[in-house]
Amino acid sequence: MGGALLASAPQRVLSELFLLKPARTIRAAEAGEPVPLDALESATRQADAEAARGLSADGGDLAGRGHTLLALYRDPASPKGMAELDAARAAFLSVLSHAPLSPYVWDHLSYTEVTAHRLREAVAAWRRSVRAGPFDTALIPPRFESGLALHRYMDAASRREFDAQVRLYAQWNLPQLAEQTVRFDAADIVRPILVHDPAELAELNRLIPLLKARL
Repeated sequence: MGGALLASAPQRVLSELFLLKPARTIRAAEAGEPVPLDALESATRQADAEAARGLSADGGDLAGRGHTLLALYRDPASPKGMAELDAARAAFLSVLSHAPLSPYVWDHLSYTEVTAHRLREAVAAWRRSVRAGPFDTALIPPRFESGLALHRYMDAASRREFDAQVRLYAQWNLPQLAEQTVRFDAADIVRPILVHDPAELAELNRLIPLLKARL
């Protein structure tokens, strides 16, 4: 889940385009599209209402993601930002109380906890996401990125789970792993994890300078 570029002076046309489509609005904001603030607020309120009435299977997850985006817009450290993060956390935990094996919701909660600078809680949610869906290839790249951000806060058990995800990533899509390794300057973390597979390590070492040359 990434940050959003929200229009500070929303245009009426854009606002009307996103109204009544909470899922579309929140996903667009996550993708960095210029979603007007009033449209994001409306979408988040709708997702909250749908979740409360049980009208949408993913309403609580959408609401949590919307509140997290609003916190980022308002400054997560401000009183309003912290209130949005509290609302996001409550929305995710409500979903997880009924669906504790949802790797995506745990992943979204982990991002929210990072945004709130609750890093121990972020690591715990990250691990729950891994355990709920260790082989979900859609989650492996973002989970690698968030794992790098949390790496210094991980204990030995958490790092073993991170290492296993990196090895799985290498088996599934080594070129993409190499690209992210270069983008986040993470070679010193990734190389030791692949040391027991000389072929994968050699290919990573071959790709890294090629990718750096393109920057």
